[in-house]
Amino acid sequence: MKALRRLRGWLHAALGQCVHQFNGGAAYEHYLAHWRAHHPEGTPLSADEFHRREQDRRWNGVRRCC
Repeated sequence: MKALRRLRGWLHAALGQCVHQFNGGAAYEHYLAHWRAHHPEGTPLSADEFHRREQDRRWNGVRRCC
Protein backbone atom coordinates (compact mmCIF):
# COMPACT_ATOMS: atom_id res chain seq x y z
CA MET A 1 0.00 0.00 0.00
CA LYS A 2 2.72 2.47 0.92
CA ALA A 3 4.64 1.70 -2.27
CA LEU A 4 1.45 2.13 -4.29
CA ARG A 5 0.86 5.57 -2.70
CA ARG A 6 4.43 6.62 -3.48
CA LEU A 7 4.06 5.42 -7.08
CA ARG A 8 0.78 7.29 -7.42
CA GLY A 9 2.41 10.44 -6.04
CA TRP A 10 5.33 10.09 -8.43
CA LEU A 11 3.02 9.56 -11.41
CA HIS A 12 0.94 12.57 -10.41
CA ALA A 13 4.07 14.75 -10.20
CA ALA A 14 5.38 13.43 -13.53
CA LEU A 15 2.06 14.07 -15.25
CA GLY A 16 1.94 17.57 -13.79
CA GLN A 17 5.45 18.25 -15.11
CA CYS A 18 4.45 17.02 -18.59
CA VAL A 19 1.39 19.27 -18.63
CA HIS A 20 3.55 22.18 -17.47
CA GLN A 21 5.97 21.55 -20.35
CA PHE A 22 3.25 21.25 -22.98
CA ASN A 23 1.16 24.25 -21.94
CA GLY A 24 4.08 26.67 -22.20
CA GLY A 25 4.74 27.21 -18.50
CA ALA A 26 8.32 26.06 -18.86
CA ALA A 27 8.88 28.38 -21.82
CA TYR A 28 7.93 31.37 -19.70
CA GLU A 29 10.27 30.24 -16.92
CA HIS A 30 13.11 29.91 -19.46
CA TYR A 31 12.27 33.38 -20.78
CA LEU A 32 12.41 34.85 -17.27
CA ALA A 33 15.76 33.18 -16.56
CA HIS A 34 17.16 34.59 -19.82
CA TRP A 35 15.71 38.01 -19.08
CA ARG A 36 17.24 38.18 -15.61
CA ALA A 37 20.63 37.08 -16.93
CA HIS A 38 20.79 39.40 -19.94
CA HIS A 39 18.42 42.31 -19.25
CA PRO A 40 18.50 42.98 -15.50
CA GLU A 41 17.65 46.67 -15.91
CA GLY A 42 14.31 46.18 -17.66
CA THR A 43 10.92 44.71 -16.87
CA PRO A 44 10.05 41.33 -18.41
CA LEU A 45 6.74 40.63 -20.11
CA SER A 46 3.88 39.33 -18.03
CA ALA A 47 3.00 35.67 -18.49
CA ASP A 48 -0.13 36.63 -20.46
CA GLU A 49 1.76 38.97 -22.79
CA PHE A 50 4.55 36.42 -23.28
CA HIS A 51 2.08 33.69 -24.28
CA ARG A 52 0.17 36.08 -26.55
CA ARG A 53 3.39 37.02 -28.37
CA GLU A 54 4.44 33.39 -28.64
CA GLN A 55 1.12 32.52 -30.25
CA ASP A 56 1.51 35.39 -32.70
CA ARG A 57 5.08 34.36 -33.51
CA ARG A 58 4.07 30.75 -34.11
CA TRP A 59 0.90 31.27 -36.11
CA ASN A 60 1.17 34.57 -37.98
CA GLY A 61 2.91 34.85 -41.31
CA VAL A 62 3.26 32.60 -44.31
CA ARG A 63 3.29 28.88 -43.51
CA ARG A 64 3.98 26.62 -46.42
CA CYS A 65 6.37 23.90 -47.41
CA CYS A 66 7.57 25.31 -50.74
